[in-house]
Formats: sequence, C-alpha cells, structure tokens
Amino acid sequence: MHGGRPERTKPLRGDQVGRLDPHGGVGKRGPKTSVDDATVVTAIREVLATSTFHTEGHRKVRVRLRLRHGLAVGNHRVLRLMRAHRLLAPHRRRHTRGDRTHQSTIITTRPDAECLYLHDFQTLEGSA
Repeated sequence: MHGGRPERTKPLRGDQVGRLDPHGGVGKRGPKTSVDDATVVTAIREVLATSTFHTEGHRKVRVRLRLRHGLAVGNHRVLRLMRAHRLLAPHRRRHTRGDRTHQSTIITTRPDAECLYLHDFQTLEGSA
C-alpha cells in the first residue's frame, strides 16, 4: 500500500500506456477520456478566437466547448489545460493599503454629541 491506495500488481499489456501518477500507481484513475488534451486545447483556442471579448473564463469556455464543438469535457480539465497553456483571463492585483490597524491615538476636535445627550439624560433621571 502506498498512501492508502494499493500498488498496481498486474503488468501492463502491450497496448496499455502507463502514465505518471502522483500517488505512486500507474495510470490515471477512472475511465480513459475519448478526446486527448491536444484536441481540447485546439478547441479552446478556437472558442477564445471567436469570442467577442479579449479573454474568457474556464466555465464559459467549457459550456461553449459542449455546445459548439460537442465536447463533453469536465470543468477541472478545462481549467487545468487553460492554466497550463496560459489561456486564463488575467486577474487584477489587490490594491495594498498599508496597515489597517490604528497604532496611534485618535483625538477629536469637538465632543461627541451622542455622549453629551446620554450624559444629560442620566443627570435628568438622577435629579428627578
């Protein structure tokens, strides 16, 4: 056992191709896909070329692959391929604003009106 999964004990046949697996086994888990990655990347590039926008996200690309090209491809696969081929839309970096905590004393120029109102109300109650 390696990482909770059993090692592959059967040898590969001549027509089987072993793929690297990060978990130590040979091959990808689950059924083999009918379309290879190069075909999917070519279709992704076509979808992006015909788009009216500069770039698209992986979710819209996946839907357009299914509707226009008839490719049933998973969301994570499209994201992985677009990331590997640098086809994802660029992200804006967050604006850094410095230290958000107050490290100094805040001094007001006039007293707080609400505090004065509460103080006056309490003195009226106490004198009545």
